[in-house]
Amino acid sequence: MTQITVPGVATTLASLTSRMYEGAGTYSLTIPSTLVGNMIWIDGAAPGGGGGAGQNSANTAGGGGGSAGIAVNGFPLSVSPGDVLTITIGSPGAGGVTGGAPATNGGTITISGATTQNGNPSAFPIINGGVAGSPGAAGVGGAGGIGRGSGAGASGAANTNGSSVATAYGLALPSSGGGGGGSTGATGGAGGSSIMWPSAAGAANGGGGGGSGGWWGSGQPGSANGVNATSSPTWSGWGGGGAGGGANANGGPGGPGMVRIRYSA
Repeated sequence: MTQITVPGVATTLASLTSRMYEGAGTYSLTIPSTLVGNMIWIDGAAPGGGGGAGQNSANTAGGGGGSAGIAVNGFPLSVSPGDVLTITIGSPGAGGVTGGAPATNGGTITISGATTQNGNPSAFPIINGGVAGSPGAAGVGGAGGIGRGSGAGASGAANTNGSSVATAYGLALPSSGGGGGGSTGATGGAGGSSIMWPSAAGAANGGGGGGSGGWWGSGQPGSANGVNATSSPTWSGWGGGGAGGGANANGGPGGPGMVRIRYSA
């Protein structure tokens, strides 16, 4: 605590503490005995969905981009001093392998162990990760992953942009849709943009669709015809959708998840 003096008033200010957890794993936080207000505020981004692979044949169709995961921004959660919170962040969705394993959805975020002042459980909702893009097949680009959450963006069909999210209300924030992969000779659609992040472009001539953006991070642009999407891309933020793979190429992984917890103590 910090003691300050205001004329005629003695006021004690609590310091604001922020704890950040990034990437897949299980983490623990013990709520301090000096907690003020029996409340914490949670920001978070669930992991993004992986991008679909391109058709397993040269110069054909690209895979769809993955969608971003649901996000939360300032979610209030009742807690009690001494509560031990368990924070679990799932893995990002894997990119699809051309002629092999399909892309996968992003994992979830869960937080448990919080209690109210009367000893009842204080529930935090499960935050779902992004949806994987579909592979290209028979000369037709794969569909992008559909956005997550209420009011989410639609996925892009072949050669079509994913739908963006222009407004977001409430505590759980939806994601936009992934762009559809390019059919033979066509350009893949861009991933939908979010309020905070611009769209990620699709690639030309049977290229992959772009991954979609979420509240806390951008998606990855689709990869070119015959070029594998980067397996370890550089991310701007958290939870964005993975790149669709170009024709005869692999898709890319979704963005990592994160949780930030803020409280006064």
